[in-house]
Amino acid sequence: MEEQRAERLQRLNSFTLATYLRFHNQFGWGSSWSDELQNAQGRNIIFVCSWEAAVAMGFPLDKIIAWPSAYTLAMLDGLNQIDFTAPNMTGANEFLIAHELTLPLTVNDIVYDWDVFFRFLLYEIGMDVRRPIRDSAQSYQQQTWDEQSLIRWLFPGRLDAINELATGRELNDADIEWINRTQGANFTASDFPTPPFTEDDVNNNLRLLNSIITRLTTVEERLSIEPEALLRRQMEQNE
Repeated sequence: MEEQRAERLQRLNSFTLATYLRFHNQFGWGSSWSDELQNAQGRNIIFVCSWEAAVAMGFPLDKIIAWPSAYTLAMLDGLNQIDFTAPNMTGANEFLIAHELTLPLTVNDIVYDWDVFFRFLLYEIGMDVRRPIRDSAQSYQQQTWDEQSLIRWLFPGRLDAINELATGRELNDADIEWINRTQGANFTASDFPTPPFTEDDVNNNLRLLNSIITRLTTVEERLSIEPEALLRRQMEQNE
């Protein structure tokens, strides 16, 4: 029982750190992990340094692979601007020394010893110091969401699944009007990429593609091609 309690606390701490630093993950939860935090079903987080490292992990269904976003890197940059020799930072500075953490802090410091970094960030640095760093990092929030949207589109097998659903379907006048209204644009039918979409379409027209798919597919269809659903089907096929 004590061991299980310790495991749950460890998992909660890792989710808290991933949420606070807005790490990406393979299941498309974006910069907020709060909903899944309550429904993680025993999955453990594995922190890695980059998207490339995440791909190399193979995206196991029973693990959560987390890698840094633009927001994460902005937070690290803000932490590295702190004067840890200041009188009010004595405790944090002593923690750095005791755990052999050196400036500048890097993604590796999180990946290879996330539990130490968790305690350093959330217990050794006061909220009054963290708050302005978080406020500054908010300017990277949109970029982080854009990154996550790109990750979902290019998740292995997802573009093929999207094209399977969307090929042969066309936008009507009401769809075009809705897209123009929501994006503050003035597109005509000839402006829209058509399925099958390519990776170039995703990289060049991401926001527009999200709107197109929203109009061409149902909610149930979109849920069926989310990364977790694709992974589950792959596992079922391999059994």
